[in-house]
Amino acid sequence: MRLIRHLNEFDTASYDQINEMITVLKRDCGPYLKEAKKFQKGKFLFRGAHSFRPNKNNALDAKKVRKGREPRDIPRLIHEYMDHEMKNMFGWRARSEGVFATSSFTTAADFGLPYLFFPAGRFSFVYGIEPDGKPISDVLSSMDRAGILIWRGNEYHIDPEFLPHERWKYKLDDFMKQFTNKDLKKGVEQGAEIMLNCKYYYLTEHDNGIEIAKIIWG
Repeated sequence: MRLIRHLNEFDTASYDQINEMITVLKRDCGPYLKEAKKFQKGKFLFRGAHSFRPNKNNALDAKKVRKGREPRDIPRLIHEYMDHEMKNMFGWRARSEGVFATSSFTTAADFGLPYLFFPAGRFSFVYGIEPDGKPISDVLSSMDRAGILIWRGNEYHIDPEFLPHERWKYKLDDFMKQFTNKDLKKGVEQGAEIMLNCKYYYLTEHDNGIEIAKIIWG
């Protein structure tokens, strides 16, 4: 059903739209395009979205980053503590102030229709790599594997074993050591969930990546 809806919505960008799209991305997303040149050729970031309203002139949908993001599945205590620690570690609250993207098309599809993602202006980022070297493609699942959370009553809860004396904080402190704000190339190429701090971003159909790739990798 998702694929059928996507095909019905898809409208190939015209030559003029592509030219204007390239102009806008070069103008507004220079810092990201410069960083993207380091990625494996053809490696893009995607974001799953339930709404896409492209500008008729450039086939880009400009979206402001939503601040004060509420956790969807992670218990609020965990969400707020992670935010607090990320503020201390990286200078911003990545879980509630960031916008999420990934180089994995299938992971992005879990959150809506996947679109190419481009942060505008200066940006910062955070992502995680698990001890075995695998990317943290989903923080919730990673915390589940780490034993911090358990599934009960159709939702995740802090494992009762770690509730006395807030022992979960110590467990979470170890978990937080897996996150970094260095080497975006590594996070993108390994398919990590990237949390990005920017004021706004652009989405566009992934089919437009063929033309966009020319301004990144030549």
